[in-house]
Amino acid sequence: MNIHKLILLKNYLDPILRRIGDFTPFVIFLISFLFISFLQEHSRPYSHRGIYFQKWSSDAMMQTLPIRQLRKTPLQSLWYLHKQPPMLDSIRAAVAQLYKDVGPRRLSVRVDRMLYVIGSILFATMSSLVYVWIRSTTSKVFAVAMSIVWTFHPAALFFATFLEGTFLSSLATTWFLYEFWRVKIPDGSITRLSIAAVFAYYTRTLFQWYFFPIVICALMLRKMHFRQLVASSAIIFVLVFPYILKQYILFSTTSTTTFAGVHKLGIIWYEPSDKEYQAVSAGITKMYPEKAVLYSGNDQYNTYTLYVDNLVNNEIFERQIKSNPKRAMRNIAKSFLMNFKDYMRPSSRYTSTDHAIVDRLPWRKHYDFVFSGLPLAFGLLFFTGKWLVSFVNRKIICAQFIEITGRIMPIGYIFLITTLSNRYDWTEAVRLKFFLEPVFFIFVASQIYILFIQVTSFIHRFGEDFRCPLL
Repeated sequence: MNIHKLILLKNYLDPILRRIGDFTPFVIFLISFLFISFLQEHSRPYSHRGIYFQKWSSDAMMQTLPIRQLRKTPLQSLWYLHKQPPMLDSIRAAVAQLYKDVGPRRLSVRVDRMLYVIGSILFATMSSLVYVWIRSTTSKVFAVAMSIVWTFHPAALFFATFLEGTFLSSLATTWFLYEFWRVKIPDGSITRLSIAAVFAYYTRTLFQWYFFPIVICALMLRKMHFRQLVASSAIIFVLVFPYILKQYILFSTTSTTTFAGVHKLGIIWYEPSDKEYQAVSAGITKMYPEKAVLYSGNDQYNTYTLYVDNLVNNEIFERQIKSNPKRAMRNIAKSFLMNFKDYMRPSSRYTSTDHAIVDRLPWRKHYDFVFSGLPLAFGLLFFTGKWLVSFVNRKIICAQFIEITGRIMPIGYIFLITTLSNRYDWTEAVRLKFFLEPVFFIFVASQIYILFIQVTSFIHRFGEDFRCPLL
C-alpha cells in the first residue's frame, strides 16, 4: 500500500471517527472487553478443571492471603498483612464478601471467576489508555489501529488472566507515567498524578517510599510551580505516611513488604552462613504482634518467620555494604546483567506451564519476536535516540537537558528496579518487564508515526523543490 492510498484511507476514516468523537475510548474499551471475554469462552474447553486458564488459583499465589481468611476477617487480615502491599488482597477481600453463604471449597472458585471479570475490565481499561495516550501525540486513525494492535498482545492477554497483581501494577505504572507526561499540559493534573503514584505504591513493592522523592525531584526538574509541588507532596504524605507508620509500629519496617531483605542480599549475591544468620537473629529484640498470628490465615509467607528473616537480612545487607562496598557494587552489576537477559525474553512466556488462551494464539510467535530480544532493543534505542536528537536541535540545550532528565527519572527508576529484582540466581525480570511494556509500545508507536510524517513531508518538499518548470 503506497502513501497515496494511506492518505485516502485516512481521509475516509476520519469523518467516521469524528462522529464517534469523545466516545472512542469507550468503544475501544468495549471492543477489548468483548475480545478477551470471547477468548476466555473459546478457550474454556482447554482450561484447567474447566475454570483456570493457567495452572494456579489466586489462593496459590505467594502474593495473596487465603481467601477464607479474607472473607472472615477482611479488615484485620489486611491490617496485619506485611508480605505484600494490600491492593490485590483488598480486591479479593471485597469480592469474597459477595459470597458469604458459599462453602469454603467453592469460595475460591467463585472469587477467581470474578477476578477474571475484573482482569478483563483492567485489560479493556489498558487498551483505552493506550489509545488516549497515542491519540494525544498522533492521529485518531493511527491511535485506534495501535490500540487494537495492543489488544492482541499475548503478554497483555497472559497477565490479564493470571490471577495475580502484575497486570494491575502495569496499569498503575502506565497511568502514573501518562499523568506525569501530561502534567504540564493545560489539561494535566497534579492531583491525578499524585493519586496515580499512590495507587502504584499500594499495588507493588517496587514503589517504596523512596519512589516519591524521585517523583518530586523529577517535577522540580520539569519546573513545576512551587504550589503544585507542595500540593503533590501533601497528597502523597496524607495517603502514604499512615501506612508507613503502621508498618513501622507493627513490623519494624518502613517497607510495604517483608521480602525486602532477601531481595537486598540477592542483588549483592551474598548468602550468609547459618552461624552468621543465627548471630544476627539473636540480636533482634523487636517483637512480632501477637494478633498478626491470628489473622495470617495459616499463610505460608505472612508469618513470624518471614518477619524475622526480613530484619536479619536487612541487617546483614547493611553490614556488607559498609564492610565491602566495592564488592557489593560489582555484584549489583552482575545482577543487572543476569536480569537483563531475562528481561529481554518475551513476557508472554513468563511461566513454562500451559496457558489455555495464549498458547493457542496463532499470532503469538510474531508478537514475541517483536517484543523481545534484538527487535525490542533496537526499536527502543533507535527511537530514543531520535527523540533525544529532537531536543538537541533546539536552541537552549542546557534547559532541554534538565527537562529530559526530569522526564526520564521515573521511568529510569522503574526500569532499574525491575532489572535488579533477583534473589541470588533466581529472577522474574521477564514478568516485571510488563510494568513498562505498554509504555514502550506507546513510545515506539508514536515515534513511528512522527517519523512517517517527517519522511512524507520531506518527500513532498523534495518533490516541490525539484519539480521540472516545464511541467
